[in-house]
Amino acid sequence: MNLLLAALLCLQDDAAEEAFRKIEETLQKAKTVSLDWRCAVAKKQAENAELLHVGGSILLKDPDRAFLLTDFNPRDPALKLIEVSDGIQLRQRQGLLDPKVQPAPKALRPALEYAFTRLGVYYPSVVTGSFLWARTPSRDALDGYARLAEVSQLKMGEKVREGQILSYKVKAATRNSSRPPREVDVRLLYNPVTWLPIKRILTVDSGEPSYSIAEVYDSFILNAEIPDEKFKLPAAGK
Repeated sequence: MNLLLAALLCLQDDAAEEAFRKIEETLQKAKTVSLDWRCAVAKKQAENAELLHVGGSILLKDPDRAFLLTDFNPRDPALKLIEVSDGIQLRQRQGLLDPKVQPAPKALRPALEYAFTRLGVYYPSVVTGSFLWARTPSRDALDGYARLAEVSQLKMGEKVREGQILSYKVKAATRNSSRPPREVDVRLLYNPVTWLPIKRILTVDSGEPSYSIAEVYDSFILNAEIPDEKFKLPAAGK
């Protein structure tokens, strides 16, 4: 009986790894990616607790074109962060401030997809200070990024009306690179037909502050035509 149980658990783990791989490959093979997202964030540090509601959008095209909008308050333009790469330069603007300009990171889109597949949008973009792609790995390509978001304990969860649950842990880099990585528990709801994520819940209890993040993907479109003009920084206030 124990051997049978062990075999069943092994098959389940294999299925979980295969599902994770297909989710990642679906994004990698798409010509373009268009995504609208929103999340509720419960953050607690010492005796202080706060609940945040954040949303935004992502556009990806080619290996190095990206548009990322993070809106911390739709009523306040000063709390809107835009990051956009045309493949040559990466421009970042917070609210109405002058943009910061730097060379576009190499393999930008693969690195963004790598971070998204594992941790969604809010955690790697806000909690760590910027998307994990902003960190320069010690090795080339995605092998270096693997050290910044190591996945383990992949397990298939229950089937629900909306889709399939996949759970796993991520050892994620922190904002301060001198500090050890934090362990993130992830429950991902995905569509087992399209292999696209629907909702993700992240729990970070190790260290402070602690986080509980519920992230929903309202619109997830692959292979749509996205004009190159979308990868230019819009005028301030827009």
